[in-house]
Amino acid sequence: MVLAVFTAYVLYVSWTLDPDPRGYGTHERLGLAPCSFKAWTGVPCLTCGMTTAFAHMAHFQLLDAFAVQPAGAVFFVMAVLYVPAGLWAAARGRSLFALLDRLDLRRHVLPFLALLLGAWVYTILVQTT
Repeated sequence: MVLAVFTAYVLYVSWTLDPDPRGYGTHERLGLAPCSFKAWTGVPCLTCGMTTAFAHMAHFQLLDAFAVQPAGAVFFVMAVLYVPAGLWAAARGRSLFALLDRLDLRRHVLPFLALLLGAWVYTILVQTT
């Protein structure tokens, strides 16, 4: 239940943010520091653009979200699906993790990592060219 409420709050905050037109850095509007990895290396980090993608998705700017960080756009959809599932599990007195365990999430680890790494390579290419 707590994770579902927290996830709903993250989605709400995403809705309140205006996406940074650079395609990254929207988190700075929350008072957070710029990405130190990008500052040190000149290359975007694994999660660069995630907050911006979430903000775009929250404003139904789907193409913009996928353009800045494809994994962030997918994670936003996962978060939207998680909120009602988490609340449903809590209302039924069940652990959402027990229900997810029945899905055998181990088989989804490699596609998840491939999405994350593929999106990182894409983000590097987009932000450094």
